[in-house]
Amino acid sequence: MDNGSPGVIPRCGQRRSGWSGRKGLCGVLRRCLSRRCPAFGEQRRKRLNLYWTDWNREAPKIETSTVNGDNRRVLVHTDIGLPNGLTFDPFSKLLCWADAGTKHLECTFPDGSGRRVIQSNLNYPFSIVSYANHFYHTDWRRDGVIAVNKETGSFTDEYLPEQRSHLYGITAVYPYCPGARK
Repeated sequence: MDNGSPGVIPRCGQRRSGWSGRKGLCGVLRRCLSRRCPAFGEQRRKRLNLYWTDWNREAPKIETSTVNGDNRRVLVHTDIGLPNGLTFDPFSKLLCWADAGTKHLECTFPDGSGRRVIQSNLNYPFSIVSYANHFYHTDWRRDGVIAVNKETGSFTDEYLPEQRSHLYGITAVYPYCPGARK
C-alpha cells in the first residue's frame, strides 16, 4: 500500500498526489529525472549514469550520461559494428556488450577504460545479461540462449527451445541486491 513516503513507488494505474499527474512508474521516473524526486539527493543523482548503444550503421557507438542528461559522452566508437546487447556486471563493475557486427563480446569499465574482448566468435547476438560467473546472450543464428564463461570466454552451455524463433531480450534477477551495502 502506498503510504506517501518518498521511497514507495506506486503500482501501475495508481495515482499519487504530487507525482506529476501521470500514472505508475513512468510518472515516478519522470519526476526523478526532472530533479524533483525526494528519494534522490542532487549529489547522488549526479553519480547515477545511463548507458546505451547506438546502432547507427555509419558510426555505431556506446554512450553514457547522468540520469538528468548532463555529461553526455561517447565511451566506445572504434572497432564496433552493431552493439545489440548491453549489460552491467555488478561484481566486476564492468560494462559489457554483445556486438553482432564484430561478433565479439567485450567489456570496459564504465568510464571507457580497460576495454577487452571476452569472446571473439559469437554468431548473431541480440541481447545479453551478466549473471554469476557467466554471460548469457540470445543468438539469432542459433535461435537460442548461449552461456559464456566470464573468466575464460569459453562457451559453456546453450538452451535451444523446441519451437525455434528469434529470441529478443534476456534478463536475470539476483535473489538479493549485489551492490547493496549493509
